Amino acid sequence: MNNRSRFVAAARILTLVGAASLAGVAAAGEARVPTPSPRTIHLSEFAFDPLEAEPSLPAGWDRSLQTVPDLHLIQFDGPIAGDMPGRLRADGLEVVQYIFPDTYIVWGRGSDRDRMRGQPRVRWTGDFAPAYRVQPQWRDRPGERLDVRVLIYRGANVDTVLAALSNISSAIGTAQLVNDRFEIAGFRIPGGLMRIAASIPAGLGSIG
Repeated sequence: MNNRSRFVAAARILTLVGAASLAGVAAAGEARVPTPSPRTIHLSEFAFDPLEAEPSLPAGWDRSLQTVPDLHLIQFDGPIAGDMPGRLRADGLEVVQYIFPDTYIVWGRGSDRDRMRGQPRVRWTGDFAPAYRVQPQWRDRPGERLDVRVLIYRGANVDTVLAALSNISSAIGTAQLVNDRFEIAGFRIPGGLMRIAASIPAGLGSIG
């Protein structure tokens, strides 16, 4: 296994039930397999309907910074109209990325995110926690140095993000423009500091 870290914005997790297990269920007369909620969100290894139960996140990986703009989650009760980005912008939030089903990663202050609660069509809001940004196998690996390619939201102050990452790691190459929304930057980060790196605002994920 190499030491490449993979931050993932929205990784789908497919749980397979073995044929033998299904046969045992049928033999017991239980023809039904529980159906997941159609509102289930998939982030890293977590799959949850936020109104049924939010996941129990690893200690220290459960919350991003709250006093400055950062990434957050908003789930709607169904597909939203084309004017929704403008509505969110009026409330101080910028749409960053869509996540199935009917969920958006947004950029802004936690207080602006919280004001969305209870508004028409808004089903749930929450943190885009550090645990959602890093796959479990790359968390808390003291003694290792992990090569990471970080996807950074350009609506933030990219120079500030790069400086914060440079304070805890060494840069690999220079940042590269992806499109009008994202840049990619490479860093070699001590494994024990991965949680701190994932908590830096605007670090969305990695592509390899």
